Amino acid sequence: EERPLFIPGHLSLASAHILNKEDELAVDVLKQAIIKNPESEQLLLALTRLHIKMKNFQSAEESLKALVQLKPDNLKAKVILADFYAGRKEYEKAFDTYDAAQKMKPDAPVTYMKKAGLYLQQKQNKKALAELEAGYARIEDSARLLTALADQYIKQKGTSAAIALCQERLALNPKEAFTLNLLGGIYLVEKE
Repeated sequence: EERPLFIPGHLSLASAHILNKEDELAVDVLKQAIIKNPESEQLLLALTRLHIKMKNFQSAEESLKALVQLKPDNLKAKVILADFYAGRKEYEKAFDTYDAAQKMKPDAPVTYMKKAGLYLQQKQNKKALAELEAGYARIEDSARLLTALADQYIKQKGTSAAIALCQERLALNPKEAFTLNLLGGIYLVEKE
């Protein structure tokens, strides 16, 4: 019986087939490995990436859905599925999947960032800003959300709004290096 220990070997063999332009053989290797290791996130993701490379999007979606079903509490799996939908411009499915991920783990900055990015891609700047504000209100210690929010404040409200955001954060922790650096960067932008 195959043990999960041999997953790297299957991945290497599939990679060798891909390098030799034998994508179908790589698919076969990965499918056989998945039969023996049905709970392997690595194998399902490798198969998904290969299906995307081959432009076999229906199979890629099936692989991602299998991963989500296999690990319904796995935030990464849901975000990857949502990213897949976003890449295919299936925005409603993408937002629904990001929302499901956000409900599952509301304290994960990635879902707020991804949704805001998708809104920006669709030129819905106010919705993107609202998403970042909601995320930052919930997860105030996220440097990624703070940076993205300050950037959107600069673009949508001006540098004074971004400066005020940083000053509010510094009022709570005056020596926080990240926010001090961000504020310094904003002042440089303002002078230009």
